[in-house]
Amino acid sequence: MHTAVLALALAAPPPDATASVRAGLTWLAGQQKADGSWAGAGGVEPTTITAYAGLALLMEGSTPARG
Repeated sequence: MHTAVLALALAAPPPDATASVRAGLTWLAGQQKADGSWAGAGGVEPTTITAYAGLALLMEGSTPARG
């Protein structure tokens, strides 16, 4: 059985959204601790916060080696 793949053309986000996302990611990167983690607030485990922060940066194109 053949699987059809549908490619979607996504429009570029508006410039103001791009600037907001960039500012948010810059802030997020600035909150990272020296050991690579992020601190949890209000009893949230640091592992959960680190996973979410890492996903945001990975989705933007960063990797553990660069970004």
